[in-house]
Amino acid sequence: MKAAVDVPVIAVGRIRPDDGERILADGGADLIAMGRQLLADPHLPNRLAEGRPDLVRPCINCFVCVAQNFWSAAPVCAVNAQLGHQDWPKPTPAAPPRHVVVVGGGPGGMEAARVAAERGHRVTLLERANHLGGTARFSSLTTPLNGDLVRWRAAALAEANVEVRPPQRPRRQWSPRCARMPWWWPPVPSGTAQTCPELTCRMCFPATTCAAF
Repeated sequence: MKAAVDVPVIAVGRIRPDDGERILADGGADLIAMGRQLLADPHLPNRLAEGRPDLVRPCINCFVCVAQNFWSAAPVCAVNAQLGHQDWPKPTPAAPPRHVVVVGGGPGGMEAARVAAERGHRVTLLERANHLGGTARFSSLTTPLNGDLVRWRAAALAEANVEVRPPQRPRRQWSPRCARMPWWWPPVPSGTAQTCPELTCRMCFPATTCAAF
């Protein structure tokens, strides 16, 4: 293209950081334009400038942001929960910081652990398997970009000093101050008589009163 025109050439379209570096180094373009990748991680330029490409949250090319154009003015992102919700309150430093134990090392558990650590909590992430990622790791067998997302989440946990313990199950002897269920259940103080819900993941609340563990 550059040999055929006398104007600056901009390359665009599913370009990842390493692709962009290669295109520029080979002289294939003068500039690189990124759309969805910057929606996934607006801090990408800073990450690369700091020499931390491992901390760039990858776009998985799922087209959730593009599809959103058909029914909403605000795009959302499958890997960047803040996109489209910039008016929501930003996470604030925890006061006081606590020891937070997250049960389950799938994408949701890894993100919960990362955000809790960024707020200043000491975080332990438990996963009963020998690896993190849950179904996202399994799906990477046919969708490799999902594996990139799992690797980024693991790097982000290490950067946030999250203690990861695979394989490890929770124990009811831990007597937590509060156990957190999925988003549709409020936190339940330890010692409260509750019935453990029938969930395939076998999470329970509170851990001290449920016989599942």
